[in-house]
Amino acid sequence: MTVAWHHMASEQKALAGALFEALSALDEVPAQGADAVGFGALYAYASEPEQPMTADLEAALRSRPRLAADLRHLLAKGCARHGQRLAAASSGAVSHREGPGFALDIRPSRADASQVYVVIQLSDDEPLPSTLFVTGPESAFHKQALPYLAGDRLQLLFEADAEIVLALQDPTSEVLLR
Repeated sequence: MTVAWHHMASEQKALAGALFEALSALDEVPAQGADAVGFGALYAYASEPEQPMTADLEAALRSRPRLAADLRHLLAKGCARHGQRLAAASSGAVSHREGPGFALDIRPSRADASQVYVVIQLSDDEPLPSTLFVTGPESAFHKQALPYLAGDRLQLLFEADAEIVLALQDPTSEVLLR
């Protein structure tokens, strides 16, 4: 039930005014944590190779499926080198991925069994990528800035149990080179 302002007693008007002031003050309190993450944070993460995944962004992606979908869309938009999820018949860890314009191999290091090489071979005339993204299930996102590429082959060294390596080996993940 609503009451017209001119029918309110002065006490009711004073309470309404105090409530309005309190709600206005609450609107001015900056959001924190996962609720503070918006499109600007997604764009910075997607477009700046050195921009890390912040704890707030990671929490927001896990708690807000729509935000994770927005990031997936932003990463895929205009990305010529996008390796899709592997066929449903794929099981276990994979060591080879392909997509339009690239092939990616994960090879064990001969010098140190706890390390692997991720070798990316480019095969198109698209601009050189600056970032490797791996998107997995349940809003998992991994990112690696790529060094300057002089030719068409890139080799990266990782610990074998690094999160990005495990994500690359997961047949349900997608690989994007931007």
